[in-house]
Amino acid sequence: MKRLSPETIADIKALRRIGHPYTEIVRKTGASKTSVARLAKGLHPRRKSGSRKKHPPQAYIRLREEGLSFAQIAARLGVAKSAVHRHLRSVG
Repeated sequence: MKRLSPETIADIKALRRIGHPYTEIVRKTGASKTSVARLAKGLHPRRKSGSRKKHPPQAYIRLREEGLSFAQIAARLGVAKSAVHRHLRSVG
């Protein structure tokens, strides 16, 4: 396994930052998919735990009492339908 040059590493990071998929970066640079994935790993930081949208439980309950479906509540609050289900189930 050969070591990637600093120029290749910079190219991989630049291509990934502008949204190129791994397969295209592999084709353009000649690096392995594993190398590309490892280098690109920290470029788009994941959302940290606790940074999700928070809505008070009353918001879910109020919208449900207004007759909205889980899908409608999810769309209104900008969350997944499963989140609505989980919140309403947890409050009773």
